[in-house]
Amino acid sequence: MPILFDAAAFSSLIECLPDGLLLVDHQGTINFANVPAEALFGYGHGELLGQQLEVLLPERFRAAHMASRTEYFGEPRTRHMGSELKLVGRKKDGREFMADVSLSTLDGGENALVIAVVRDVSDRVEADALKDRNAELEERLNVRAAELERFFTVSIDMLCIANSDGYFKRLSPAFSQSLGWTVEEMLTRPFMDFVHPDDVEATLAEVDRQVVAGERVLQFENRYRHKDGSWRVLSWKSVPEEGGYMYAVARDVTEEQEIQVQLRKAKAEADSANLAKSEFLSRMSHELRTPLNSVLGYAQLLDLRYDDPFVKEATRSILKAGKHLLQMIEEVLDLSRIESGTVAVSLEPVNLVEVLHHTAGLLQPMADGSGLKLSIEDRGCEEMHVKADRQRLAQVLINILSNAIKYNRPGGQVLVRCVDHSDSRCRIEISDTGKGIEPRDREHLFKAFQRFGDQNVEGTGLGLVLSQRFVNLMGGTLDLSHSSPEGSTFYIELERAEPAFKQIMPEFGAASAPAPWARRSGTVLYIEDNLSNMRLLETLFADWKDLTLIPAIQGLVGLEMAREHHPDLILLDLNLPDIPGEKVLERLKSDPGTKSIPVVVLSADATSRQIKALREGGAAEYLTKPLDLHRLFAVLEEFLPAES
Repeated sequence: MPILFDAAAFSSLIECLPDGLLLVDHQGTINFANVPAEALFGYGHGELLGQQLEVLLPERFRAAHMASRTEYFGEPRTRHMGSELKLVGRKKDGREFMADVSLSTLDGGENALVIAVVRDVSDRVEADALKDRNAELEERLNVRAAELERFFTVSIDMLCIANSDGYFKRLSPAFSQSLGWTVEEMLTRPFMDFVHPDDVEATLAEVDRQVVAGERVLQFENRYRHKDGSWRVLSWKSVPEEGGYMYAVARDVTEEQEIQVQLRKAKAEADSANLAKSEFLSRMSHELRTPLNSVLGYAQLLDLRYDDPFVKEATRSILKAGKHLLQMIEEVLDLSRIESGTVAVSLEPVNLVEVLHHTAGLLQPMADGSGLKLSIEDRGCEEMHVKADRQRLAQVLINILSNAIKYNRPGGQVLVRCVDHSDSRCRIEISDTGKGIEPRDREHLFKAFQRFGDQNVEGTGLGLVLSQRFVNLMGGTLDLSHSSPEGSTFYIELERAEPAFKQIMPEFGAASAPAPWARRSGTVLYIEDNLSNMRLLETLFADWKDLTLIPAIQGLVGLEMAREHHPDLILLDLNLPDIPGEKVLERLKSDPGTKSIPVVVLSADATSRQIKALREGGAAEYLTKPLDLHRLFAVLEEFLPAES
């Protein structure tokens, strides 16, 4: 016989359910809510009665739910918990949670009620999501493990895992390839067994730093024993992991270190070779310039003294050939100095238009002799300054302009343009009307000893390469802009500069040196062991009645004569048979009786290092051989009193 429940007992049963239970009519009004439902949604006893069901949903879902509710009452059906559809519930305080809902109906028609049983499934949903996430991570981990396995197999670097027990736990095949041991042999022996005895202490210290002190990333080197008994240098990088494990990468750098040793050795040899080359250049400069001094000196003297046309033509031919040889010596020395890094440039703000007009003035006679028009377009650039070494810039411009003149056609022209190229740089363009440069020759244009065009034109094949390297040293660019059978254009780009002060260069043709007939008086001591050079100056001074030349062919003799005669000027050669000229200068300047006498060095050593050293040592002037008589006259005018 079935057990019958009265209303009170049924009500008590409803209140004992673990889930919330709601009775809702077709208008969505809550007619009943048990205590678990009120607790689930955070309402007090009786607060839900009479409210719309949608109050239990987040506002963003309410409109859609009202439509679903209307549809459900039109076609009621039972819906059990555990279906795929989950709802989002809203507590009174606004918090949300995931809910599973079962639905069924009581009665029918307009008085139908829907029984909704609501269960909080947030923990289950979160657990399911976590389970799915774990499954995804496990799958990704398996993929990564497979990738790591392949990486261990194919990596050219040595990969390993080790721990504080002193053994490798995992090694890549690269260890075997580099050290000759099998992976199995290395796994069964403590890893310190393979370390060079002299490196054991340092290696253990590195391991302790990582395992004990917790250093994150370590880099060090040690030597590992090869199976054949040799030692290989390994470079290590390792990171620690929990449990005392270390993950490390090693690379065999034995060959790299041997290459570095060879490179250092080669550099030392190159430095030694450069030093030997510098010494050779200094000697070569002296040996080549010394005979040229007599050749060009006497040629200049003959040209000054004789008006005979034959003598004039002969001496000028000698001077032309000698100057060509001197230019070649200078260019070879300059190129060697640049390559050895001994050339220094003194950068300053240089007035570009002044340098252009100065160099053009120097080459105007050459252009006139070839029947060429040499012109400068400098409109808008009158006050433009560039960052340059004034002397080297003039040398570069002379090289480019002389090429433009030499390789031009009869009646042609050379045009120099100053172009305001950008806010930071200025461009100089030198255009000619020559035959141009063949395309096949352009890639060799700035290489040493390369000559193009008319081979009958004098030249060394060094002008362009020297010019480009000088411009590079000044932070600029020199290159060929374009070339065609109608002519070529070279350009120089230099960084613009603010002028420090206005400096006016003398116009070409201004008398920067005294005329050779400007007479001086006084006593000159000439310390020189080369008889040819001595006779040259004796011949030069022969007609100067008030000028006495005292010769000394040894340094010590020169010192005695300087103390005895106290000359107005001392001319000093450096390559003396008894003591170096540098020592003579040092003693002259340290002796109270001679230190006030101006000393002018005459030397075939034209290296900048030597010139700087002698000037700092007290030389009043430094003239290089072969002597330029006009420069010598200027020195005599400066240091000797005028003839009375």
